[in-house]
Amino acid sequence: MMSVKPTKLTTHLLLQDMRHAPVTTLLTLLFSCAATEAVTPAFRDKVAPVLEEFCYDCHAEGMKKGQVSFDDFPSHGALLEKRELWLAVLKNVRAGLMPPEKEERPSGEQVRVLEEWIKRDVFHLDPANPDPGRVTLRRLNRVEYRNTIRDLMGFDFKVEEELPPDDTGYGFDNIGDVLTISPMLLEKYMHAAETIVAAVPRVERVT
Repeated sequence: MMSVKPTKLTTHLLLQDMRHAPVTTLLTLLFSCAATEAVTPAFRDKVAPVLEEFCYDCHAEGMKKGQVSFDDFPSHGALLEKRELWLAVLKNVRAGLMPPEKEERPSGEQVRVLEEWIKRDVFHLDPANPDPGRVTLRRLNRVEYRNTIRDLMGFDFKVEEELPPDDTGYGFDNIGDVLTISPMLLEKYMHAAETIVAAVPRVERVT
């Protein structure tokens, strides 16, 4: 089995993990070639070398530009929990903002490896099996409801007089998670439906 030389970052994370381990575990790790398994193989073999080559001059070993230091974490798990940090890394690397323009840049393959690790290990995204999350069952807001009634019934319903203003989110009033339906609002919709039906002209059926 071919051994992989631990990087500075993986060794740092291992030592941080060992600080909190029982004595028996420390002795086992001390004499075991599997000690570097405290971090995932993907991180140890592919990601850590990229970070050390292109990021360590500014973000490790005493350097903390932008208040970012990749070797300032108590464990590999703590490193993974910094999702805001890794999202910023992903955006900056994709945009070519990091490393700085005058510094050596990672290859396209190295960028791809870093992106894939961030997606899978940090955010638990699997491109082969995407999970879009739950789908919100949303209602129509007042404007949509008015337009729908006009299209279906030919009746210009005054929603402002019958229905309360819609809640807004992020400056918009058509966000599904914000458009909730309370029992009182449901009653108003029922009353609005009765008003609409009563106001629509009846059409005599031709026999």
